[in-house]
Amino acid sequence: MKNRRFIVDTIVVGFTLFATFFGAGNLVFPPYMGIIVGENWSASVIGLALTAILVPVLSMIAIVKGGGSVKAVSEPIAPWFYKIFNCITMYLIALFILIPRTGATTYEVGFRSLFPWLPNYVVLIVFFTVVYFLTVDQLGVVDKIGRYLTPALIAMVIGIIIFGMINPVSPNMAAAQVDNSFGWAFTEGYQMGDLITGLLFSSVMIMTIRHKKYNHQAGMRMTIWASVIASALLLFIYGSLLWLGATASTIYSPDIERTQLLIAIVEQTIGGAGKIILSIAITLACLTTATGLLASVANFTQELTRQKYPYTFIVFVFCIFCVVQGTVGVEKIVGLSEPLFAVAYPLGIIVTLIGLFRKYIPNDGTTKGAVLLTSIYTVVEALIQLDFAPKIFEDFVRIVPFGPQGFGWVTMALLGAGIGTLVWKIQHGNYRGKIIKGYAK
Repeated sequence: MKNRRFIVDTIVVGFTLFATFFGAGNLVFPPYMGIIVGENWSASVIGLALTAILVPVLSMIAIVKGGGSVKAVSEPIAPWFYKIFNCITMYLIALFILIPRTGATTYEVGFRSLFPWLPNYVVLIVFFTVVYFLTVDQLGVVDKIGRYLTPALIAMVIGIIIFGMINPVSPNMAAAQVDNSFGWAFTEGYQMGDLITGLLFSSVMIMTIRHKKYNHQAGMRMTIWASVIASALLLFIYGSLLWLGATASTIYSPDIERTQLLIAIVEQTIGGAGKIILSIAITLACLTTATGLLASVANFTQELTRQKYPYTFIVFVFCIFCVVQGTVGVEKIVGLSEPLFAVAYPLGIIVTLIGLFRKYIPNDGTTKGAVLLTSIYTVVEALIQLDFAPKIFEDFVRIVPFGPQGFGWVTMALLGAGIGTLVWKIQHGNYRGKIIKGYAK
């Protein structure tokens, strides 16, 4: 009986993870990426799978393994790092970018093509009203998403994919428009925001597992198996959507809006009924992500304000903000997000690695050095994206190993880790005594 309950709960949590990751960007971005990479779509799937599946899933395992919160995992970095990093990810990325993007995508993909006369603010108000009522029940968020919304979402998306495979847009694929399809897809995967989602939603998932009376060991096992379920679904769907985009690469140019491309592909592969199926699928996908993220942001805000404001009030205020922010549209929101993800995503990967391999890290200087140099480098990259950086910054990025390929931050993280480890050992006497003894001889 206990095993059956564990299996059912694991499937529910796995479906919830999938649905929380699979939000607004996850339906819209892969087809557009397929347009860019064309016949190199398979290499792009691997790059995308690393940033949009493997790393986000590992982030949740890292949080559960490392103490149950980003705060516990990031403790070796600095006491203040947790609040600053969480404020950036919670407010600048989740609240300012990811959650409003779900509402904007619901309107542009789900309703504008069916009801072109309908103002976007009407859809946004209705959408975030539903999100509010789904979110206010803190402990019921995971069950609502996993038991009811996700099965319907999976059925809709797989239906779209099957029709697309039976009746592809074109039998031919264009040549890739980027030199390194793998590297481009890896960094483009930042825009989907799944690593940030994983770090943020982990607190809600852990709260739910504990409420179900599972101990740490059982909770860890459930998280791993739930992650396997979510990863398998995400890999199949991302790969299929990217392939669908690649089949349209000889017909559509990169100038097309991401939402319009998705609508066009569905119309060509399914026909008029495809709009209705897509409308339902995108609404479900966006509802699940918005609900999971909003619950996480509201929980953090309560912690930050020391329970000064009721949870329901915080959720209500944030829903109003998301309605207003969502009216600017998907393309503008995506444009705002690029420099933010350029800074936050590499730092999120480092936090994940700390949580997974903490016992193998030589000392706290390793993490401090890695985070410091990575932070400096990613801020430089963000300034370049915003056209605020002098030419010397661009020259610097070009000469850093793997910088032109988008992986310069990895070089800086390794360099910072090495320097930090050495400095920490010198400061704390590991080498000092040896040096003094050497001189004495």
